Amino acid sequence: MKVAAGLFRRLATFPITAPALLLLLMLSTAWLTHVARRELSPRDSLTQQLDLLSASLVMLQSFQVDSGQSVPEIWSERLGPEQASRRWRASREQIWWKGWVSSGSSVLVLPRQQGSTAGNSPLDRLLPGFDLVFSDPAERSSFMESLRPQPGDPSPLERFCLRALEVSTAVRWTPEALLPMAGPLASMLNSASHGCLVLNVDAKDLRWSGVFASRPLRDAPRRLKPPRGTTPLAPGRLRAPMASDPSLLPMLQLDSSTAEPVLSGILNRPLIRDGLEKDYGLTLAMRRQLLEVPMRLSVEPQAKGPFQARVQIDLQLPYRDPDVRRALELTATRLEKQGFRRRRVDLVHPDGQTVIRATLWLDDDEDPGRVLGGWTWLPRDASHGHPALLRMVLAGAPTLKRSATAELGSDSSMNLMLSPRDLVTHGLLPVSWPTVVRSAERLMLRTMPLRGQTARDDSWRWVRGQLDVP
Repeated sequence: MKVAAGLFRRLATFPITAPALLLLLMLSTAWLTHVARRELSPRDSLTQQLDLLSASLVMLQSFQVDSGQSVPEIWSERLGPEQASRRWRASREQIWWKGWVSSGSSVLVLPRQQGSTAGNSPLDRLLPGFDLVFSDPAERSSFMESLRPQPGDPSPLERFCLRALEVSTAVRWTPEALLPMAGPLASMLNSASHGCLVLNVDAKDLRWSGVFASRPLRDAPRRLKPPRGTTPLAPGRLRAPMASDPSLLPMLQLDSSTAEPVLSGILNRPLIRDGLEKDYGLTLAMRRQLLEVPMRLSVEPQAKGPFQARVQIDLQLPYRDPDVRRALELTATRLEKQGFRRRRVDLVHPDGQTVIRATLWLDDDEDPGRVLGGWTWLPRDASHGHPALLRMVLAGAPTLKRSATAELGSDSSMNLMLSPRDLVTHGLLPVSWPTVVRSAERLMLRTMPLRGQTARDDSWRWVRGQLDVP
């Protein structure tokens, strides 16, 4: 339990979003005026107040009081050590919250103590179930001006998130919070710019489940609901991939039924999009095709040689598709103009009968003979149910070896498995990531469809994840 307690204290320092990891719409000022003028009746529930509170913050995180642990730093800072200690001990197993406003400053949110009555300020009347403790009066005034009540009722997905914030350890975020944290990865996280996660800290792992979306949760169709068997209280465990030798597992592997969640933010950037079309013949139709096909991205350690790791991308495209071959030839022409040397080699298929041509790229100026990367086609293997693939490799040469794990695109989910500790060893994980993540043995994440989901509703997805710690 000491391990779990230490892990929880470290997590409290960092707003958790997976994903690694990650609130809502701009709202009508007319409706805000209407809400501000009326006094909330006793029938207004804590969930309704959380709805108003979270809509006015860029991120909100809930925690459960463990009076056996030390008082959180923000409690002592905002309440003073003596009052913080007294209230912490009296709040056994209650939920408390920490929110972030758009300026980046935080607000401590505590449940109003039994027997105490709300004040008569506009903020107390709007949120009678909470005590909000700001860093200074100016922050309080600024927050009051930014209150953004939302019209209409929450969607089922949003109700799940509000319930999770009310009864468990959870976090809810908006693009304003996620994008600064994501840094250079921001363009790859557009599909997760809104969302919430339920968190569960154990002695050996951190588990989470919830919803992420490219659009506000309020906009989600009413037919979309969390998968059956999910609750705001206990995210289940994920099963780690099996291997006879764990060292054979890649440091990172991402399988997705479509490449869209990973590549759309990059390929649709105007500068990249225009360059791909002009210089490499990657038309709008081809970009759509690339984003719709299943993909696998893997990063494997290199025991020797000039590179720390080898990156491989498999795309499930029709074998030797003419349009793709044309784009590859344009790419080859551009690379040759930049001084790289093309070399064609024959690869022998594992069946011992088929020979496949691969293209390698070398930089003779820097290091003659060093292979920088390349590509090849893997033909369909009907006997094993393997589809045709285009394989592209950086920092190494392509092979015809298939992964032992399930084929990409086998269902409508996305699976991510990475070893943060190994990535740190190879200098491939940002130092800005929390220590608890950087020291983890394994991080696993799986997305899946929601109940009632159709192809038109792909803006919202369900996610489960797990972080295994030493």
